[in-house]
Order: sequence, then structure tokens, then C-alpha cells
Amino acid sequence: MIREIIIILFLMILLIGFVDKIPIILSQEYDPPSIFNTGGGGYYIFYTLLIRSGYKTDVIYSMEDLSKIDPETSVLIIASPDTPLSQEDSEKIIIWISRGGFVLALDEIGSLDNLLRKVDVYYGSLIGTVAYAKCVINNKTYEIFLNKYSYIHIKDPENTSYIGTCLESGGYVGFLKKIGSGELFFIGDSSLFINNMIYRKSVSENIVLFRDFVGDREIIFYEGNRVFKIIRMDQIVMGLGSMIRIFSNSIGIMMSKDPLITLSIISFVTIFATLIYFREETGAVKTFSQTRSINNFKEDKKYVVRRYREWLQKSRS
Repeated sequence: MIREIIIILFLMILLIGFVDKIPIILSQEYDPPSIFNTGGGGYYIFYTLLIRSGYKTDVIYSMEDLSKIDPETSVLIIASPDTPLSQEDSEKIIIWISRGGFVLALDEIGSLDNLLRKVDVYYGSLIGTVAYAKCVINNKTYEIFLNKYSYIHIKDPENTSYIGTCLESGGYVGFLKKIGSGELFFIGDSSLFINNMIYRKSVSENIVLFRDFVGDREIIFYEGNRVFKIIRMDQIVMGLGSMIRIFSNSIGIMMSKDPLITLSIISFVTIFATLIYFREETGAVKTFSQTRSINNFKEDKKYVVRRYREWLQKSRS
């Protein structure tokens, strides 16, 4: 009877696993500026602060979804996708901006090359040191803090469609450009709001600049083009199925002698074999180690929330 129950349960798991291919996400690759990344380079704390401060937010994973978003009431944030944005997706972004959309694009690794080329801007050298950049946007000056950033080359900076630029040591690191009835704001540094920097007082101007650009619009984060370490449910089921087939001949004999010990042995062996089989994936979980989450540091949380409100107040004055 027990053997039949085990077989039935296994068949149910097998059916669910192969039909739905349930993904079990272990971690994000690298340390991306993603709102789901609670590591040092993630945007988790920044995203949490936006929600707690009353901003309306949403997430999209494909540029196809832009057609469902009102360009006149939203701002799209694209922060260093792990894989390059395609020409097709870049064209969709340009069209969305021209209809009144605002886009804040942050990247130093070249992932947005196709997007920049559509407005005659090109990546320059990558700088690995911290610095301050002076941004003059609509006749207002900001001094933003950069972590690791890239210079850019603007083909025609005197073009009147450029309504703002950011300079560091005489070189361009950002620009604000009118496209149709919308605006594209690019800065060659995706770490402006990362978890490791959001606690620094030096980042206050970054937040002020963000607040002035976003205004009261809904904030849409693009989380497509990310790379994940994934184990799907059907892969686990395949591993379990292999183990059961190997031991199927001896299960009946063992169950008849001592069912409890048999089930314990089977469970242990299955778990152990699964861990060994997926040792590369499970061993790659580094992104979330030593997590600095806003919920784990009460004092820091109070400080950040207070500072953030001060920055918002400053930006309105």
C-alpha cells in the first residue's frame, strides 16, 4: 500500500513538473542593479524607499509591454541590463519616448549601445574610480556622485534637442535629449542608487536629480535582459525519477522489512543526489550572501527614510 502511495505521489509531481516547468530561481548572475537584488549592487533598497515614499511603481520584463503603458504619465528606468538591448527593443523605446514617454537610462558596461546609437551617442572609456559630475539640466545645476562610470561621445552636443548634459573632468558622462514630445535621460553609471551607495550622504544630489526628472509620474522598472541561475521543476523531477528507477527493484524488499527506515534512507539519498547533481548551480549563489537589506538594519532604515524625505523636500524648494 505504501509503495503504491509513493508511486502515485511521484506521478503527480512528474505531471506538474513537466507540464508547467516550474522555475525555481536561485540567484541573479553577477551583482546587477536590479530591484530584486538585495546585494551591494542591487536596487532593492531604493525600490523599497520609492514604494514607502508613496510612488506608484511597476515592473516590465519585455519592451512589448511598453504598448500597454501610458507614455504621458510614466517614466521607464533601464539600469544596465545583463545582456545587450536589441535594436528592435531600442526602436520600441524611441517610439515610446516620442509619444511623450520619459526614460532614465543608466549604464556603464555598454548594454544600451543600440539605444545610444539611435541618438548619435557612443560609449567612451570606462572609469573605475569615484567622482562627482556636474549636470546642467534645464538651467538647473546638480552635482551627482558617480561610482564606476563610462564617458560618452555625443556626435553633435550643440544640437538644440539636447536640453542638458553631465560633465566630469571635461568629458561627457550623461545627457538629456528631447525626442518628439518625450525625453531620454542617460547617465553612464548604473550605480547611482545601488544598495551600497544609498546610505551615503554624498548620494543626496543623485536622489534630487531623480526626483526632479520623475516628478509625479509612475515609475516603471525594466527587469528584462537579466541572467539568472535557474533550476526548473522538471529538471528536479528528472533527477528524482532517475534515483527511483535505480532503487525500484530493492524498494519492495526493504519496505516489507522496515518501511520507516526505508523511507528515511530514500529521502536522504534523494536530497544528497539532487545537491550533487546541481552542485554548480547551488554553489554559484553568491549574490545574496552578506545581504544588506533595509529590513535588517533598523538604525540605517530610520536614517535613510529621514534623509530621503529631506531630499524630496529639498527638490521641491
